[in-house]
Amino acid sequence: MSCCGEPGSVARSPLVQAEEVKRRRDIGAEIGGLVGGHRALTEAPWYPSRPCDRLMLTLEATEHTPRTTELYEVIGGGDGMELRLVDIAPEGAEGGW
Repeated sequence: MSCCGEPGSVARSPLVQAEEVKRRRDIGAEIGGLVGGHRALTEAPWYPSRPCDRLMLTLEATEHTPRTTELYEVIGGGDGMELRLVDIAPEGAEGGW
């Protein structure tokens, strides 16, 4: 199994890692992955979100759609926070955020 720090290794997304564990039917590793993912999220310097924070998502290309990047901004406060779409940039778009 490769990890991000090894030279020549390929980083796998959390989703790919979760699918591998499910395929092996390894409930201990599945629970460990969920707990580790929660810990990584809640210990991140940007957690919890605050108004004006920005989130950038990249949606990979499919056979029907190009790769697209979406930019969202956190608006509101307290329990009423939500994400507002700011911009969508298709693959190869010039300019920037």
